[in-house]
Amino acid sequence: MVLDIKGSDGVYPLIVEEALDFYSNESKQEELYLTSKKIDRVLQETAILVARGDVSDFDYRNYPIMIRRGYSDDAVALIDTEHMDGAIGGFFGNRGGNRGLIGCVSKKHLNVVTNEARLNGVAIGGKSLKRRVDERLKELEEDRKAREFYMKNNISIGNESITVDVQSLGFTNLEESLSKGTQTFTFEDVVHELVKLINEELRRKNDPNQSLKENRTVRFREDATLFKKYGHLGVTKEDFINCHTLEGVALLRKKRWICQIIDKFHEKGIIHRINEMVYDYDYSFQV
Repeated sequence: MVLDIKGSDGVYPLIVEEALDFYSNESKQEELYLTSKKIDRVLQETAILVARGDVSDFDYRNYPIMIRRGYSDDAVALIDTEHMDGAIGGFFGNRGGNRGLIGCVSKKHLNVVTNEARLNGVAIGGKSLKRRVDERLKELEEDRKAREFYMKNNISIGNESITVDVQSLGFTNLEESLSKGTQTFTFEDVVHELVKLINEELRRKNDPNQSLKENRTVRFREDATLFKKYGHLGVTKEDFINCHTLEGVALLRKKRWICQIIDKFHEKGIIHRINEMVYDYDYSFQV
C-alpha cells in the first residue's frame, strides 16, 4: 500500500507493509522450524513456491515461521523475495550463506520438501542432494545431542546456573599460585571465577525471544574480563613470542590455566560443546 503524506514542502509517497507477528531472532526461528507441530502443510506449500522459482534466497531471516494461536496451521511469512536465483539455490542454499529450504527443515520434513521439488519439475538428486542432506543431518544430530544435554541437566529456561564440584575435576594443582601485578591467584581461584563469569553471562543474556541453544551459548572475547585478568596465568613471555607457529599456539593453549579449565569442563560435560576458538582468546561454547 502507498500513502501520500503531506509535508510542509510537498507530498511524499510512503510505502506501508503489513505488520507480521513473528520472532525476529534467527536462533528462535531455527528452533521453531524444528519444533513447530503445525507446519507440515505449510512447508509443503513453501517447497512448491521454491520449486516454481518464486523464492530462492531462503533462510530463517527471510521466511520466519509465524505462530498462529487458534489456527490449525502455523504460517511462513514472506519477508524478502527480491532475489530470484532459481529453484536449485532455493533448496540447496548458496555461497552467500543462505541455508536453502533443505538447510532449515527437520529430519521429518527433508523428504517432504525434496519430493515436492521433484513433483514440480526441479532436477535435484544424485551426489549433490546426498551431500546437502548429509550436511543437514549432521546439524540435526548436533541439535539432538544439545537437547539431550539440556534434558539431562534439567535446563528448560536458559538462565539456569552451572554448579561445579572443583574436587571432582581431577586437577592436582589447585593450590598452585601465580601473581599478576600486585595480585596472586591460585588455580582453584580461576576455576571458581570461570564458573562465576559463566553464570553471570547466562543471567545477562537470558531472553525469551531467543532459542534455548542461543541462551545457553556463552561467548568470551579477547577483551573480556576472563582473559584480561587471567589470560596470562600459566604462560611466560617466551611462550607468547613462540606462538606464531601452530606448534607454539598448541603449547600456549596447553599451558594456559584458563584453557586447561575450559577443556576440563568440556571433558566433564559441564560444557556441552566448544563452538569456536580463535587463538585461545575468543571462546564460544554451549553449557
